[in-house]
Amino acid sequence: MMKNFSKRIIATVCTLSMTAGLFTINSGTTAAAAGIKGSQKSEGTKKEFPLYIADTESNEDIELYFFDKSNSVPYISVKDTGYLLKQIGDYLGYPDKYDFEYSEEGSKATLTRETDYSMIVDADKDTINFLDYDAFMMPPNSVRLIDMLGEFEENDEGTTELFMHSDYAYERYGDEITLNLSDYDIDIVRTDKGCFLPLATVGDFLVSPTYLNILYNEESVIIMPYMGFIDDDDNITRLGELYYSGYNEELSEEMAAFSYNELCLAMDHLYGLKDIHGIKDFDTLFDNTGIKEGMLSTDPNDVDNSLNELLTVHIDDLHTVFLAPTYTNGKVEFDEAEGSADLIYNMIEEKFGVVRERYYPKGVPFYEEIGNTAYITFDSFTPAVPELDYYRKKPTEASDDTIGIMLYSFSQITRKNSPVKNVVLDLSMNVGGNIQSASFVVGMFLGLGRYSIRNTLTGALTTDFFYVDANLDHKYNEKDYLSDYNLYCIESPLSFSCGNFVPCIFKSSHMVTLLGQTSGGGSCAVLPMSSAAGQIFQMSSPYQLSFVKNGSFYDIDRGAEPDYYISNPDNYYDRKKLTDYINSLY
Repeated sequence: MMKNFSKRIIATVCTLSMTAGLFTINSGTTAAAAGIKGSQKSEGTKKEFPLYIADTESNEDIELYFFDKSNSVPYISVKDTGYLLKQIGDYLGYPDKYDFEYSEEGSKATLTRETDYSMIVDADKDTINFLDYDAFMMPPNSVRLIDMLGEFEENDEGTTELFMHSDYAYERYGDEITLNLSDYDIDIVRTDKGCFLPLATVGDFLVSPTYLNILYNEESVIIMPYMGFIDDDDNITRLGELYYSGYNEELSEEMAAFSYNELCLAMDHLYGLKDIHGIKDFDTLFDNTGIKEGMLSTDPNDVDNSLNELLTVHIDDLHTVFLAPTYTNGKVEFDEAEGSADLIYNMIEEKFGVVRERYYPKGVPFYEEIGNTAYITFDSFTPAVPELDYYRKKPTEASDDTIGIMLYSFSQITRKNSPVKNVVLDLSMNVGGNIQSASFVVGMFLGLGRYSIRNTLTGALTTDFFYVDANLDHKYNEKDYLSDYNLYCIESPLSFSCGNFVPCIFKSSHMVTLLGQTSGGGSCAVLPMSSAAGQIFQMSSPYQLSFVKNGSFYDIDRGAEPDYYISNPDNYYDRKKLTDYINSLY
């Protein structure tokens, strides 16, 4: 049975950073031995595999090396890592200037970006050093330290379309970091052929932040887009079938140990809620929860079930989800675990859903006017549709993407002789979604839109300010936001991720009145992940959405408290009564 993904929210974040200071990451965690100790002088075993980048057609091969006795743990040279990242950049549509230069000196191998930021791999010390991880990972079209919106190209009218960055942003650069792989019994290998990193380490720290996974199934290497193994109907895709064709009944002891070690390394550094959840390190958590033995098993079913239990029951964070089992099972079915967060969320969702359906048996219209009050309602923030150009074809009442919905609603609210005095954004059942669409909503309500974000790995901080073109006149001014109206937002415990982000920004702005119950949290962008053994999952990333007060960044995981509390769901959806209540507030 496939997992229900309706609550698993994508929050796409790009990264851009520079350097300030130094700290070394050293958790002291030592997991089971990976079977590879010390820098190797032997050549290892070289094998070539077809490389698939988000497609079932392979245009070239990739060289991998194996240094364990069972030839099961794949390594890639640092030089080829740069080439692979360049190929991924081509797929992502990065400009031609995106590139990597490779150099060697003694035990060190260095990849240097065209921006001069580097990654230094030391095979003798088993370390990977980033002078500035954010800057090294920065997409070439980013314009902020940690950029959620990206660069907007100018059109024929000499302005950008839909969004425009303001001239001001607050940025604080992150720290230098060093990943000590030896703390996790993971070896960086140096031979006469060069310096080699585990393919899984490359995937976790260099590929996952681009919303892609590296998957290895003993027959091929697949660069898989986030959720690319299933379609919208939860059926396995052709790319998923390709991945699951690499069937093997069990893991080697070396792969089982290595996969565990790599998972501890990755989650210790990349899980964004580690401190909030009181996790010292993941090796200790595996031990304390009694699932370490299952995680180290050579039986892939044991590993699948153990990782599923860790993510769903013990971490119990709605952004952190076991998605699919390893290819060694040759299938995508698995036994679902249910955490308390899922259980509570589903109970509240059913309660609100039943009430809303009673008032709106045919579904809630995304735009509705009740007297002098306009209601805008949608249950997720969907991304803009690339082929829709709203400057040439105006959005209509049939629009179903978030930006189209907001543009149409704006045109109705501001039309000539409009009766609207109050504007209410109903996010009471909004489970989140696309961060750029959520930002458009913020800009249309506040005029000067903003978001704040912190990288918990590096300490980098960004507050970005932007404008939106709500009236589609290619200008960015006071006519593009709802300053002349009484603004409200309805929230509930179901308002999660971006559905929580928007109320939190509204709360800190003091320009929008919140109605309902405290929003459901979800502060970190989703990070797609895969284990070396092949399990596919997602987790809360280091990119933590925040609000700023008195210069301090506070994460939004606790949600936004309403200005006016509404306990009964009937009072959310009996809009005639709700409109009367809103009119009594001023």
